[in-house]
Amino acid sequence: METQIQSIAHLVVSLYAGVLFFEGVRRRRDIDRFSYVSIVNAGLASWNFLLFLYYGLDNPDTVYLVSQWGFVSVNSTIFGLFFFAWRISFGRKHDRLLPFFAVVPVVNCLLSITSKFQPLFLSGHRGFQFFPLRELTIIKGPWFIVHAVYSYLLLTLSLTLLVILYFRAIKKNRAAKLLFVVSAMTFSIFLFLTNFTSLKSAIQPYAFIGHLFCVSIFYWATFLDEDDSVVYFGIHRFYDTVGMPVLIFNDGGELLHYNDDARRYFEQFNASLEKYNHFGRIFDGSFLSGGTPDSASGDDRSFFAQNTQNAQTLYVGWRDIVNRRNVRIGYALILYDISRMGSFVKDLEKRAYTDELCQCKNRNCFEQQRQRILEDSPRPLVLFIADIDNLKAVNDKWGHSAGDEYIRVCVTIMKKVTRSTDYLYRIGGDEFAFFIPGLDETGIVRVQQSLESELAALHKEFPCSLSVGYSVFEADDYDFEEHFNRADKAMYAQKKQKNRG
Repeated sequence: METQIQSIAHLVVSLYAGVLFFEGVRRRRDIDRFSYVSIVNAGLASWNFLLFLYYGLDNPDTVYLVSQWGFVSVNSTIFGLFFFAWRISFGRKHDRLLPFFAVVPVVNCLLSITSKFQPLFLSGHRGFQFFPLRELTIIKGPWFIVHAVYSYLLLTLSLTLLVILYFRAIKKNRAAKLLFVVSAMTFSIFLFLTNFTSLKSAIQPYAFIGHLFCVSIFYWATFLDEDDSVVYFGIHRFYDTVGMPVLIFNDGGELLHYNDDARRYFEQFNASLEKYNHFGRIFDGSFLSGGTPDSASGDDRSFFAQNTQNAQTLYVGWRDIVNRRNVRIGYALILYDISRMGSFVKDLEKRAYTDELCQCKNRNCFEQQRQRILEDSPRPLVLFIADIDNLKAVNDKWGHSAGDEYIRVCVTIMKKVTRSTDYLYRIGGDEFAFFIPGLDETGIVRVQQSLESELAALHKEFPCSLSVGYSVFEADDYDFEEHFNRADKAMYAQKKQKNRG
């Protein structure tokens, strides 16, 4: 009866761990640590499911088969715990070493599930015994001692890493880390007492409680570590490529994350971010000096600072970091070199107004500049609307890379005709607008013929053509909407005529 109760208890823990595993996978986009927590919980879910079968089945040979797979889940869970401790300690810096630590667990798993063919890990069983729970007496092979020693070595390393992380000065948010240490220690103690002491019979009936505790702690304690949330909601993946030094702090002023530009900036002055790991240390005058958020006024907490090593003036952009409840949990500082601000702003403007694929101006730029063009350009001013023919068919038949090439080819030809990229805009997926001032009717015909002849001279695997409409602004004519609609209708009329032909 007690064995059946134990079986059901492990099934409940398995289902609970499975739910937390899927929840962790879902939440990993919010807090990256859930990716590692989910590995531990997946191992514990499979382990407890196999324990449910172990205590629920009554055929010794079948239970022996379950035990073989049970040792696979044990090795997977222990390595998952080590992987968790490794990743939250080092991030991805030393991942190349992880495969070396995985060699023995992988060998253990292979030897366990192939025990039918070789006796190195397990070599059979002697039937059931009762301690008072029913247990299968398994005959262990010589390699089993390697499994046992290495498993406790990994557990010891995991605990060591977690304890070191707890005492690191840069991390004062210790509640979650203390719980991780307690959970890993509980897991290790349960394993040791049930495998190597005479207390097994007393402790084994309560093993599911230890697993339930560990599963819960690894999942729920992750929410307590706000530092992870600060880095995530600080959008550090974007900041990694912003092109400026970026520092991310929690609300206590502790430095949690910095991008490569920040690392290089500090290193060129022999300043270590391990030393300057707090807002107060960075701006205490030994490296940077100047204004602080307390001296800033209004909602904008940005300020100016000076590099004491080379007298360089920096504009320190302050960005609050908030969570999904819109509660501030930290902030990011972006260090702008004042001497480079002009080129930086120009680069941002270029990115904002340039179509990346075509390297011509985009719809946003078109909307902003069209009125200025109407006011500044001599008359007559011709607005052309061009649409790439059969782009969807090219994408479908030859693939999107061919479609992109088709677009670039058409843009190159339109740039030739307009004589300048200043007046060429991509206003839709396959639609473009361009202005040409000082063009009479003969010039309009010449532009259309040039487009047709240039496209016809191409030797592509797909046909290339444009449908083009136009409208002419005469003197004192500024009604953009009317002329745009007129050119657009003319373009579609030409497209329909081509389709009928």
